Amino acid sequence: HPRIRTIPFKDERLVLVCHPGHPLAGRTGVRVKELDRREYIAFEPDIPTRSAVDKLLQRGRSHAHIVHAFDNIDTIKRAVEIDLGVSILPEGTVLHEARNKTLARVPLLGSPLWRRTGIILDKRRSLSWAAWAFIRWLTRSPDSRAR
Repeated sequence: HPRIRTIPFKDERLVLVCHPGHPLAGRTGVRVKELDRREYIAFEPDIPTRSAVDKLLQRGRSHAHIVHAFDNIDTIKRAVEIDLGVSILPEGTVLHEARNKTLARVPLLGSPLWRRTGIILDKRRSLSWAAWAFIRWLTRSPDSRAR
């Protein structure tokens, strides 16, 4: 959009997320093909991460059975926690649940999938010195390194 400026922030690795009792939980990795015909919880079609995951599934010749589609990560996590299906989510968003063993995360084998995030600014507004300093600090931190 012409009024928006985006500053690259961080690349997040996507992982398979499932209920801890799911047959794929505890594996050291899973191939996309293994999601074929499994119940899958997706992002809504207009979410950019959905497009990237759909392409990954197509390349892996996997036809996951989409049983639900939601517009946010927290709703997807709750659906996976009650074992409605598996999903592919940014790894950093499921660390708490994985530590508490309410979700299991499994690396995707083959070409890893990454989601790029950014800081969105309105070009029509000027930022304070403190805001720019904060953005510089954020983008220089080890967690924000682009792959």
